[in-house]
Amino acid sequence: MTLGTQSRSQLMRSSKAELVDTILLQRKQLDKLDMVPVAQNLDGTAGKVTLAHLKKAIENISDAFAIYDENDRLTFYNKKFTEMYGFNDEDLYDGITLQELRDLNNKRGLYAGGAQIKLSPRSSRHLDGDAISHFADGRTIEYRQRQIRDGGFVILFSDITERLRAEEELRKSQEITNEAVRIAHLGHWTWDVIKDRCTYCSEEYARIYGFSTDEYLNRMKRQDLDFMNVHTDDEKGVFQIISDSMTNRTPWEIEYRIVRQDGEIRHVREIGKPVFNDGGEFVETIGTLQDISGQKRAEEALRESRERYALAMRSTNEVIYDINLATGAVQFSSGIREDFGLPEQSDSDEPWSKLIHPDFIDLYHQANADLIIGKTAHLDNEYMIKDVHGSWRWVRQQGIVLHEESGRAYRLIGSTGDITERKKVEQELADKEALLRLVLDNMPGGIRYADKDKKIQLFNALYQKLWDFPDDFPKIGGCSEFRVTGIV
Repeated sequence: MTLGTQSRSQLMRSSKAELVDTILLQRKQLDKLDMVPVAQNLDGTAGKVTLAHLKKAIENISDAFAIYDENDRLTFYNKKFTEMYGFNDEDLYDGITLQELRDLNNKRGLYAGGAQIKLSPRSSRHLDGDAISHFADGRTIEYRQRQIRDGGFVILFSDITERLRAEEELRKSQEITNEAVRIAHLGHWTWDVIKDRCTYCSEEYARIYGFSTDEYLNRMKRQDLDFMNVHTDDEKGVFQIISDSMTNRTPWEIEYRIVRQDGEIRHVREIGKPVFNDGGEFVETIGTLQDISGQKRAEEALRESRERYALAMRSTNEVIYDINLATGAVQFSSGIREDFGLPEQSDSDEPWSKLIHPDFIDLYHQANADLIIGKTAHLDNEYMIKDVHGSWRWVRQQGIVLHEESGRAYRLIGSTGDITERKKVEQELADKEALLRLVLDNMPGGIRYADKDKKIQLFNALYQKLWDFPDDFPKIGGCSEFRVTGIV
């Protein structure tokens, strides 16, 4: 294409490199011609472009531009060139050389670290080449130099600071993403529906199966190996879910087991979705695969721990409760919770308090209130409560309150144990003591009992009368301050 047949729009192509080449090829002609035909106007008449038009095009590009002759003298530059280097009209006098410009930049401390940039040998700087300079103000400038036929050269200067910063941020973001993916054991893949094969998988995806990326992709060239790694017990269910989703073109999520090539069994979670082209054609599926083996082990360990805890609580014959004092919500742990028909969680203590015997309900509320306001440091209360069979059972409630730094109580935690058997034993003991007292008090003579240290532990009514003990003096136990010395 000749100069006379090019259009203005072609001269202002978006590719800066092509623009530079075009300028270089035409520079000699433009130096000799004040005006040249380049196209036709819309009405078909001849159109013309002046040298000013070409200079205006160079002025409008976003990069700095400069031309040097065969003697290294600056012969042309655009406004961006002066802005990039901070030159003024006095600096750029006619005939200034590249060496003088470089000396000026060194004197001003333009380059990072106070570097003094030296020119390369003349033979090499008149050749094509690219380079990068770092400025003291943090900017990074990229140079693209091209030789001119008359022995000079042209340089295009691009400020790539923001591009490099964006690339660095992208690199760091990608590193973080890759590390997060590695930590999360999360891989991703693409499946070509038309070719019916895996066309892409991430490194982590292949690693989950025990392969490298290339190994896995080569392996997936065989369609019959698609479900080969799925655990035999899970294969039918996995195939059915994915097959239905492919047919219905709907997303899917499924957990299953795989058998790696080394024989290790892993638990994975797969999430996939169909992809359609602009014409609505179903062309591929994409998705993620996460190794959740650690999670499954943790869940199993937690289940076993809870089971052991429930058995331990059951053996203690107690209910553990946890009350949120701000909301009133209550959690009841296992143990004998089922004996009273208690839920695991409740919005209030009503499921428990409604079971308390009417004779003890005020005592229950007062004991809790005293603990919350700090009147008591520890809750220890005994009362009767009705079980799921309608029987009254004795329980002992203990608890403590947790406080915020401000002193406000926010949590009441404790346990309530079944003490019905203990109460029965205590009652039986009291009944036997009453019977024993009745027998002793009806004996014809005074009776006393002393231990090995001669401390009186028991006496009957007649003995009390003989020795004139006060009526409120305990007749069983509590008499250790009296010894048998001098008493017959």
